[in-house]
Amino acid sequence: MWRICSGLRLARASGAKLEHVPYRGSTQAITDVMAGVVPSVLDSLTATSAHLRSGALRALATSAPERSPDFPEVPTFRELGYPDVVADGWAGLAAPAGTPRPVLEKLAEAVRKAQDSPNVQRRFAETSTTAGRLYLDAAQDFVRREVASWKPVIEASGITPD
Repeated sequence: MWRICSGLRLARASGAKLEHVPYRGSTQAITDVMAGVVPSVLDSLTATSAHLRSGALRALATSAPERSPDFPEVPTFRELGYPDVVADGWAGLAAPAGTPRPVLEKLAEAVRKAQDSPNVQRRFAETSTTAGRLYLDAAQDFVRREVASWKPVIEASGITPD
């Protein structure tokens, strides 16, 4: 969904007419860009970093708030004059509503510990992924801000969850 919404923000900010081509996932979309089937893809560094490093793909811009330390030559959309085209990819871990706070704290600590392991750190480096930095209440606040930020974009597009 974030890819569609990021594309909508870019189209609105730039005035470009972008056509959404639905794919089941990143792999086929990236393959089709490399084969010339479609002209471009809007995807995460996690999905594209190996192809960028090999030269099979060329990054034009990043929607992250700042340039990636792994790809410092790639400008942000902000730097290119599109201040509203900012989308920093993230993933989260959720638990059922009503889960006791001590259980949530223990789960958060286990995630922190796992992220610090050498194997996970190595994989993060390989895929230009940054470890999570928000937990518990800070994560909840972040998700609320993200929902509020993207709600007008989604409503204006007519996108529905079905």
